Amino acid sequence: MPLPPAQFPPAPGPDDFRMLRERGHHYVDKTRLIVEWLRSPDQVILLPRPRRFGKTLNLSMMRAFLARGESDATALFEGLEVQSAGPEILSHQGRYPVIFVSLKDTKAGSYADFVAAMRSVIRLLVAEHRALLESPAVEPSQRARLARLLAGEADEETLRMSLRDLSVGLRDHHGEPTVILIDEYDAPIEAAFVSQGYDEVILFMQGMLGAALKSNPSLYRGVLTGVRRVAKETLFSDLNNVRTCTLLDPEYATAFGFTEDEVRAVLAAAGRLDALPDVRRWFNGYIFGGQNLYNPWSVLSFAQQGVLKDYWVATSSDALLRRVLLRSDGLEGDFELLLSGGSVEKRIDPQVALRDLDHEPGGVWSLLLTAGYLRADDVRYEHGEAVVSLAIPNVEVNNVWRRSFLSWLQRSGGGEASVKRLHQALLSGQTQDLARLLAKLVQNALSYHDTGLGPDSAPERVYQAFTLGLLVSLEPDWRVRSNRESGLGRADVLILPSAPGRPGVVLEFKRVWVEEGETPDQALNDAQRQITERRYAAELWAAGSSVVYAVAIAFEGKRVWARGEQVSPPA
Repeated sequence: MPLPPAQFPPAPGPDDFRMLRERGHHYVDKTRLIVEWLRSPDQVILLPRPRRFGKTLNLSMMRAFLARGESDATALFEGLEVQSAGPEILSHQGRYPVIFVSLKDTKAGSYADFVAAMRSVIRLLVAEHRALLESPAVEPSQRARLARLLAGEADEETLRMSLRDLSVGLRDHHGEPTVILIDEYDAPIEAAFVSQGYDEVILFMQGMLGAALKSNPSLYRGVLTGVRRVAKETLFSDLNNVRTCTLLDPEYATAFGFTEDEVRAVLAAAGRLDALPDVRRWFNGYIFGGQNLYNPWSVLSFAQQGVLKDYWVATSSDALLRRVLLRSDGLEGDFELLLSGGSVEKRIDPQVALRDLDHEPGGVWSLLLTAGYLRADDVRYEHGEAVVSLAIPNVEVNNVWRRSFLSWLQRSGGGEASVKRLHQALLSGQTQDLARLLAKLVQNALSYHDTGLGPDSAPERVYQAFTLGLLVSLEPDWRVRSNRESGLGRADVLILPSAPGRPGVVLEFKRVWVEEGETPDQALNDAQRQITERRYAAELWAAGSSVVYAVAIAFEGKRVWARGEQVSPPA
């Protein structure tokens, strides 16, 4: 029988493994991560993954398995894969002192605020292990430093060495080396990048991570998670023992995100298996290490609520992403191509420093990929660099891109009011107004490079993608689709009503080949003839359109012409 909806906790649900298991919430077994990690030779690994892909939950699961003194930990793992991994793995259960710290609350607007936030985080961390302050196995000088950290009175140098000091104390007290798990290690760095204090925060983090994870005799193993890999020449310049397993690597490929079988099991447990095709369209499409994955946050949110909507994108703002998109010039054509459902081939450089993103396009694409706003297909390596085909993974993320498009359009001077007037003209067949408004928006927002007439250019594609971006806010009352099979061919753009009784529109774009003597009227005639002969309106009538407008759009450079007619329903 399906699980009751209560067993899928409403977002934000518990991201603590023990709490989730003790409350009986549905859990997708990711304990293979422990097995793969313990069998690997790497002492320290960095696992960058998009936000809300289960990083915190997985680290808390590792802590529950490894930590000494975790009461009834065996029962938490009953029936899970790690319990059948054999004695070589089970010998590690409950064996080590574990430091588990999240840096998500150290985001700050200045370096002073960052230090204050870090002091608070470390104070709470030391409080979890306050028994060390009374332990005769811990050296007095070590206990004194831990006492200052617990009192919130430590200077910056003591704070910088805090994870190392705590790991040494734990080793001495328990007689076993320490496991260090650091969640959201990059949060304070990104916050400093978009506000101030970047260089100071980098230096602090270099010292803290270097002391804790490099040449630390009290360290057994370490794991760091975050959204992005901060450039090697800055944060990790002294940490040559850190193995980074990116989205392109096969290691730990299915540890974050849900596979098809896992999603099928979640939906079956929730009694929503019939929604799998829609869930696949909305939340699938990520590719990690060659494995196709779903967004776990969105899938579980849908399992609990039963509504297809944007879950993941509403969980937090991404100031860094906005900064990059707003400051990166020359990407508009790629941006619009992605919006139309296409892909762009790019070199991915995961080692570009954040400060270089404004003028390093490779870093921009790496940022968008690791943040989950793009997926990587067809990965190949040239001279040691990854070259990938990038595309938008699914409907949910496509909605983010289209909203970002409107923000970019607003910045370019088009204006939201002009877009709304364009919608009104389009849905009422007022093609003269449509041509005027579209020309104005093109003039403001597209460069001549985007609408170029060179032998390698594809201006029809650019105009089509640009128009798709303009139509995003018609959703959900209309469904805007590009290059759909309809009638006897593929229409450039279809605007289909989500419910019967609303108008529908078919758009066909034609470039005016003035160098060959073609006139705008001839291009418009050609587009209208194609709409009629290939019966592009068929899907619109099938969707219940009250009236169908066939709109031909011709362009040359930044000049735009439009002509429309009402299409009679089929006999």
